[in-house]
Amino acid sequence: MTRLLKQVQFVCLLVTLIATTLAAAPGDRARIVNRSQSKTAILLPVSYQRGDILETEIHIRNRGLTPLEISGAPCFNTCSRIIRLRALETRVGPVISFHSIVGLPGTLISTSSPEQLSFSLRLFDPSKPEAMGTDVPVIRESEMLSGKIDLPGVPLSGRLQVTLRIYGSRVGSRFVVRIFDDAETLRKVMTATTGATVTDGEHVIRPSSVQIDQLETLPELAGLNRARIEVEPEDPEGKFWTFVTVWNRETGHIMTVTPQ
Repeated sequence: MTRLLKQVQFVCLLVTLIATTLAAAPGDRARIVNRSQSKTAILLPVSYQRGDILETEIHIRNRGLTPLEISGAPCFNTCSRIIRLRALETRVGPVISFHSIVGLPGTLISTSSPEQLSFSLRLFDPSKPEAMGTDVPVIRESEMLSGKIDLPGVPLSGRLQVTLRIYGSRVGSRFVVRIFDDAETLRKVMTATTGATVTDGEHVIRPSSVQIDQLETLPELAGLNRARIEVEPEDPEGKFWTFVTVWNRETGHIMTVTPQ
């Protein structure tokens, strides 16, 4: 009799739990589901398509012993918002962000086990096959920065196209950008605010970002061979990533200056 009573109590408890879940608001139910399906975002800082002046190519390897699903994925043989990598599988393809706008940097992918993934992201000039391009860091959420960041030794020349790229952890992140010469004289101060994200259902697939193009053309930097760029967020605790690309249009060579 005691055993039967315990079974009845268990069934009643189960029914109450199910009823409570079904009665919850849609947003609450979504959060209940998402807790068991949480994913970590990974930033691919450059996203040029085939046919653009510059192009990107990515190698993604699942070094784990279990299959892994990636959302907001780049294109390989076919384009899909989700790809599934088998254990120890490597795929190679261009980085194409859905809803991408040419010239705006970056795309986001997400996965439940980022520690299982290895990356190589190459940025190159397709018109100069002899120039191999350069490797661009792929940034996991845990590698985002905070506080004031220095980018020293940025080359400047009329032959170069110099672009500063900033990625904020939220829309509307504000930054102060200062540029110094070798004598530590402040030559230029600018402000920058990251723009809107693009979402695909529940996932953000394009980060909130801003880029400042053609720094080499700024009158305040005329005559400089190199400069130090300082990036400071308005929110000292706000997370972000930043780096500079330097592209020699004559030779096709590209270099990056990253926080180190």
